[in-house]
Amino acid sequence: MFEKVLVISELHYHFDYVLHGLLGLKKLGTRSVLLVQCLNPQELNDTVSTFVTGIYKEHLDAQEMRLTEHGFAVTTRQMIGVFRDSINELARNEQCGLVVVGAPERTMLGSLLDGGAAYHMMHGSLIPLLLVRTPPSMDPHELKLPDGSLTDHLLFPTDFSENAARTFDVVRQIAAKGIRKVTLLHVQDKAKIDPHLLGQLEAFNQKDTARLEEMAQTLRQDGCADVSTLLLYGSPTSEILRIIADMKVTSVIMGSQGRGWIREIYLGNVSHSIARHASVPVLLIPFPRGEGAK
Repeated sequence: MFEKVLVISELHYHFDYVLHGLLGLKKLGTRSVLLVQCLNPQELNDTVSTFVTGIYKEHLDAQEMRLTEHGFAVTTRQMIGVFRDSINELARNEQCGLVVVGAPERTMLGSLLDGGAAYHMMHGSLIPLLLVRTPPSMDPHELKLPDGSLTDHLLFPTDFSENAARTFDVVRQIAAKGIRKVTLLHVQDKAKIDPHLLGQLEAFNQKDTARLEEMAQTLRQDGCADVSTLLLYGSPTSEILRIIADMKVTSVIMGSQGRGWIREIYLGNVSHSIARHASVPVLLIPFPRGEGAK
């Protein structure tokens, strides 16, 4: 399903981290890369246009060479201006099953103010989006790539919503292609249960344990031998981030409602919080536009 991916090229992150993520995707069948560079029109005035475009082109050519060296079939494209809708259209026209972009850690406000591609796409991608965590420092001596591949240990946090069910279909497809370990996680949201529904927690736990085990059994029948389930109680965002660290998770997959900036600020969104703060790549599966986002 991810045989061809669109990769957004930017100057402000180390490409090594994105390349590391792509090598993990290669294990899942990725063979072709459309490498897209988005130029800022404010930098392209008559005085510096040739100089700036030369720097960008040199950067793009170096990334293309590295991808080619690792066996990917690569095509490149340069675009000018605001690009989110253009990226969606380009990905669909070129039949890319996934958009990949480097993502430095951000707060909500930082995401809102920052012009990086990752956080623009996070709130408007119509295509599955893989955000690869990149370090804040540009010092090449401080580079420390992840120890494992994103295919080593996949975490799927689910709230049992309709979009989570759609995302589980993607989990099944990915797991069948060679994920070594899958952990299915549900966090009973303390803020929604305590105090008025606390007396029903045991019933909730029984029902949700059965749901998780049914999903695990489905993955085992699909051929994924190492599947575990985990049911927790607390803050979903905090617990998911803790599990990522404690269980040496190498990638996360979640559904994304895509509510938009204003509702994000006031209501929050667990998947986007994880995408902003997780130390590992996060794959967001968008809810089809026009559905579910109220």
